[in-house]
Amino acid sequence: MKSKKTMHRILLHLLLSGLGLALFAYLVISSGVNWKQLRELDLAPLGFYFVSSSLVIVFDTIGWYYAVRHLAIPPWGPLFALRVAGDALTNGIPGGVVLGEAYRAVMLRERCGLSLADNAATLLLIKLGLGLSQAMFVTIGVGLCFPQLQARSTELLGYPGAGFVALGATVLMALLLVVLFRLLLRGTAFSSMARALTRLPLPAIGNWFDRRRASFERFDDGCRQAVNGNSANLIWTFFWLFVGWLATALESYLLLAALGLSAAGWRQAYVIEAVGSIFRLVFFMVPSGIGGQDATLVALFRLYDLPREQSGAYIMIKRLKELVWIGAGLLLIPLLGRRSRRRAEHAPGEPLRESGE
Repeated sequence: MKSKKTMHRILLHLLLSGLGLALFAYLVISSGVNWKQLRELDLAPLGFYFVSSSLVIVFDTIGWYYAVRHLAIPPWGPLFALRVAGDALTNGIPGGVVLGEAYRAVMLRERCGLSLADNAATLLLIKLGLGLSQAMFVTIGVGLCFPQLQARSTELLGYPGAGFVALGATVLMALLLVVLFRLLLRGTAFSSMARALTRLPLPAIGNWFDRRRASFERFDDGCRQAVNGNSANLIWTFFWLFVGWLATALESYLLLAALGLSAAGWRQAYVIEAVGSIFRLVFFMVPSGIGGQDATLVALFRLYDLPREQSGAYIMIKRLKELVWIGAGLLLIPLLGRRSRRRAEHAPGEPLRESGE
């Protein structure tokens, strides 16, 4: 029964991925982009675009560094490689979100000697920091395009008030993340949830949570350790993760410049990246949100009356950049695995913590 459910889940992910890829192909073809336009791209900003994509990972890696340094001082190079490899699994494989997070947890344990509870708590805080910083990033973006959304809501979407809908949704997302963070600050969020669920009139669910109550308590302990007395590191984590989001807006500006649309300006570049990023989350079951996010980017080009054929080139180059990083990450996975095995062989009984700054 379990294997059948797994197979159904895999088939669903593959079906959604195929539909997303088909939608992406349709958007590119229907945009009217051609090879002549691509050959005439301005190579200087295009080169800077690919280089600037590494800045996003650098800033995120710094954020990760501050998130784990209360437990261990990780070597920066392997942490950068782990960030790239984990994202390759998350973004490059259907249903890779779970696999990517599991891989990061295992590798953090092997590289830094963190327990599974500490790993889970640290990765949760990193995800929460990413979510809060993205919510701030997107809310600013929605605010910047609010006048255009309101003015063209009926024309583009068929109903008025799209600006208020978008702004309300982003503010609600931010508030939910803040509530979750406050629960983590209490240090009893997950064990309390487990106790509440054991009281449900469903013996199977109640017994499952009751058997794992100790695991939830260890997870809460990890959250308390990561939060209490660690406010400076958490602030730096949030800061660098937000800077990483700002770097994606720089990417967007450079790509627009390469397409001859530098007149679009920083405002449009920021909005295209910020609003487009939220739809990547909506389509999380599809690798890199392909299809859904691309449709959103095409719609944002239309919102700002940017040339339709340039929207096709924009999403093509953006996907090419992602393929480069996914390929690099997949190549790093076996390399990181070999290094971890060598470390274990040379120090079989010692903790795998890195020391010193």
